Amino acid sequence: MSVARSPELTACPACYRPVRRDGARCGHCFADLRKLQELAPEDAKNRLRAGRVRAEESTRSDRSRRRLIRAAQHLVMLLLVVGLFYPQMPWVDSNLPAPLSRSAGVQPGSGSWPIAGGDVGGSRVTAAAVALGAETAWARDFTSGIAVPVVASESLLFVALDDGRLLAIAAADGRDVWSRQLPFALRWAAPTIAGDRLYIATRDGHVQALEAATGELIWDTSLGVAYPSVPVVADGVVYTYYGLDRPDRSYRAPLFGLDAEDGSVLWRQDLDTVYPLVTPVVDERYVAVAAADRLRIFDRISGAETYWYPFSVRAMPNSLALADGAIYAMSSRRLVAVDIDTRTPWHYSIRGAWLQIWAWGLAPRPPAPQTLWVTGDVPREAYAPVVLPDQLIVGGLDGDVRAYSRDSGATLWSREVGPLSGQPLQTAGGLLILQDGALVLLDSSDGSELARHEYPAGGVLSAIVTDHGTYVAGAGGALSALR
Repeated sequence: MSVARSPELTACPACYRPVRRDGARCGHCFADLRKLQELAPEDAKNRLRAGRVRAEESTRSDRSRRRLIRAAQHLVMLLLVVGLFYPQMPWVDSNLPAPLSRSAGVQPGSGSWPIAGGDVGGSRVTAAAVALGAETAWARDFTSGIAVPVVASESLLFVALDDGRLLAIAAADGRDVWSRQLPFALRWAAPTIAGDRLYIATRDGHVQALEAATGELIWDTSLGVAYPSVPVVADGVVYTYYGLDRPDRSYRAPLFGLDAEDGSVLWRQDLDTVYPLVTPVVDERYVAVAAADRLRIFDRISGAETYWYPFSVRAMPNSLALADGAIYAMSSRRLVAVDIDTRTPWHYSIRGAWLQIWAWGLAPRPPAPQTLWVTGDVPREAYAPVVLPDQLIVGGLDGDVRAYSRDSGATLWSREVGPLSGQPLQTAGGLLILQDGALVLLDSSDGSELARHEYPAGGVLSAIVTDHGTYVAGAGGALSALR
């Protein structure tokens, strides 16, 4: 064979690519090496060097081509995701109707307790001082149980009873001012006072506005659903949502924004939940609800969803509070703080599929939901948090009371005080906790006991504190005023 050879390889005289020196045919161009003219040794060496250069250039070109193909594939996938989920993104519709007037709203103050949570953010705080050690100014026995927490204006208390009666009684002496018989007892949703009106949401799917002074009906809107949350009134809009008292996968509880002036429906959002047990909370821009296993935040003018945080179906959120741009959601397993301005990230739409692919080891772990902080160190069967300027205080049914930093969620102090019988609240003098047979005042800075007022055993279920008195609701329909 008349070809030049190197110690390991030789150059094919036809294509100049390296071939085995003992080969009979080129593996690249299939030329018969035995029939080709011999290459000079120097020429063969140069051809081999040139072939290596071409091979390296070809490899680089192939890599660049693969990168371009991969980038194109990613772009196509991104366009598909945007195309599929763009319609579900929470854009605000600025064309939705506005309320007739924005003047109506809950106005908390030391002289009233206008809504079950104390204010529209559910802080459960009053500037009034609790009247521990004071005399009983008056007491009533309604012969029917008190169905929901009592609310108070500066002169009236509003009491909903198990037999369906809604009463307004004078704060000064406990006498009846007016009475109204409802088709169903307000077992789930306490009334709400906003200005000179009382708003109620009934089990037969009606939201009503009444004259607070007389009980006369102003408007009645039928929503065609049952089992409501407490109505929250802010800037002329009534927020409430309705669910069922039983599991039903086909039911989607609607969240409504109603005009507080005339009851017309401004917007509606259907939620994947059946239990409206948690009162919505509101600030200047947003309304938040606990819907099944999620905290969900909506623009409260348009109704567009802006963020949601996932909980577990075994530990659904059971209370909410909102203050200073942070929302606090609590379940039996964790307490979560979320910036109210957080927006739902794009990957939430495919979070379930992403988690499954990650579990198979085929994708990186999805990013954790956005929060300010999360703590799992919470009391069992806890009441809703009390929101102070620098801390949250949470009391458990078993008497485990804990304070958390609002900045970090770190536990500041904890105390075992004995079983609680009702929702704690913060007063001007300290944290008021309710026990079977006593009203107890704790120092909110460290949990130490400041004062105690003995009360008939089995008689304390809820309490509210105003400048004109401390009102205690007990078992069997008892209500008393301490001054």
